[in-house]
Amino acid sequence: MGAVTKFVIMQVMEEKENKRVFIKPDRVSVTREQKAGFVLVISIGFLSIILGIFYIGKHLSDPFNIEYTGPRFISDEEKQLLDLMKQKQSDTDGDSLSDYDESNIYGTSPYLADTDSDGVSDADEIAAGTDPLCAGNDCSDSNSTPIMEEENINSLDLGLENSNQDNVLNDLQNNAEQIKSSFAEMSVAEMRQLLIDSGANKEDVDALSDEEIKQLFNSIINNLFNDSAASTGVANTENQISE
Repeated sequence: MGAVTKFVIMQVMEEKENKRVFIKPDRVSVTREQKAGFVLVISIGFLSIILGIFYIGKHLSDPFNIEYTGPRFISDEEKQLLDLMKQKQSDTDGDSLSDYDESNIYGTSPYLADTDSDGVSDADEIAAGTDPLCAGNDCSDSNSTPIMEEENINSLDLGLENSNQDNVLNDLQNNAEQIKSSFAEMSVAEMRQLLIDSGANKEDVDALSDEEIKQLFNSIINNLFNDSAASTGVANTENQISE
């Protein structure tokens, strides 16, 4: 009996050892709606991150992005040329002498047609070879000034006048190349705007081609300095003749 019982117990144990239990995990089923929602959430998350970075970057850079809405900035050379062009084209007192010639060459007032108030305009006196700064034919004081002293004073006046005119001519010659070089780097659009700023009609400027604008601009600059130099030279010649 003992041997039989032992054999039976051993058989049962072997059968239990041979049995294997397999547990199959349940598969989680995901619907299409859930998949679409998951993709949508991820997409919104990425989009929020991108927009956040862009928004922060924009607001960090905004204080440094200043938009200037005032008049166009011009350099000192451009301003100097604009002033010269306006003076060459302006005749405030209407005596047919430009403001530039009156201020820089003849020494007369650009606001008074007859600077010395002798009844003859400055332009007529200059054309006649008389002094537009002196009323009457005799500008000397013979009663109180000796002849020799008067001659010395006149010579000194002529020397100073010639010196001033020479300085004007030298300044023009020294600045001409510098100004021309500065304006040579300007674009056609800047040339158009500069012409408009100097008093040219906008419609006339817009009607010109780029090549015509360049030619006109170069012509204005060349004529400006050539006319100024020529006027100064004529004034020097007249002073030498009268001396």
